[in-house]
Amino acid sequence: MMDGRHGGDIRQYLENGKDILDFSASINPLGLSARAKAALAKEISRIVHYPQARSESLKNTLAGLHNIRYDNIALGNGSMELVYDIPRAFAAKKVLVITPTFSEYEFAAKSSGARILFHNTSEGKDFKIDVSRVSAAASKVDIIFICNPNNPTGSYLTRSECELLADRCAKYGAVLVLDEVFMDFVEGGDELTMLPGTLKNKNTLVLRSMTKFFAMPGLRLGYCLGHRELIKKIRDIQYPWNINSMAQAAGEAVIRDRSYITRSRSCVFSQRQFLFGELNRIKGLKTFKPASNFILCKLDRCAIKSAKALNKRLIKKRIIVRDCGNFRGLDSRFFRVAVRARAENIKLIAALKEVL
Repeated sequence: MMDGRHGGDIRQYLENGKDILDFSASINPLGLSARAKAALAKEISRIVHYPQARSESLKNTLAGLHNIRYDNIALGNGSMELVYDIPRAFAAKKVLVITPTFSEYEFAAKSSGARILFHNTSEGKDFKIDVSRVSAAASKVDIIFICNPNNPTGSYLTRSECELLADRCAKYGAVLVLDEVFMDFVEGGDELTMLPGTLKNKNTLVLRSMTKFFAMPGLRLGYCLGHRELIKKIRDIQYPWNINSMAQAAGEAVIRDRSYITRSRSCVFSQRQFLFGELNRIKGLKTFKPASNFILCKLDRCAIKSAKALNKRLIKKRIIVRDCGNFRGLDSRFFRVAVRARAENIKLIAALKEVL
């Protein structure tokens, strides 16, 4: 049902007048904050003018949030733009990608002409990364991409494990890219993030996104933090006005909305526990322990043999999940569900019990 590389493609259903519950895209279930909506309404009258060419105001706000300098930040039209900028900025010839993981690391590396090396994780070990093996590969590659927590498996590395990798990359001159776009959804994420030590390490970059936690994927806004020498290489290849004025305004507004941030985390933490517990009770499903706002599942010894077939039945109930059959390292039995609000999660559970 979901033939593209990513989830969230529900326009085909909305245009047909159907109200779809989208569990394929892992977005904050509270939706866009009131402050962001107000900022967007105010910004409409300014659309006739160019935005700040380098998004100086937004960068200064982010610098204050993370207690860093302006020149430690590069902004992207979504973190996706930065994923594609990084291999080009560092003229990477070899890139290490963990599997299964976000597919765009591989496509970004290929688009810049780099050769891809893969570190394969296994279902038997809950897709946990073998840090010693990845560390050993640092001498053979220019860039290592790691999604932490990982999409779609939900596995994660501790800060000490990331520090070990960062030290090894620094030794051999490789760039470690830690994609933390889901870190805001992690309970205890402050203890996992590599943000505190990133600026001192000239070989580590941390990616963050406002798409998912702040529920504004249509605006496209992400950023990269790192030592100013690394960030300068990324900025040097970026074009001006890469962040539109609406995204800049909304970004500044949501960063300051502490109440929304607190409520969002509380909602996701409680609903993740509820949804994971309920999914575990469904016969024919194998679930993998989540760390963020999504849960990886596998069809296991049940009548429905593929996620594609599952989606064909769920769409009749106006629900879609993320078919993970196109992730390298997974097969057609895997799918991912987003953590949504309680009433919506209950509808998903009921639908899955019925069709399975």
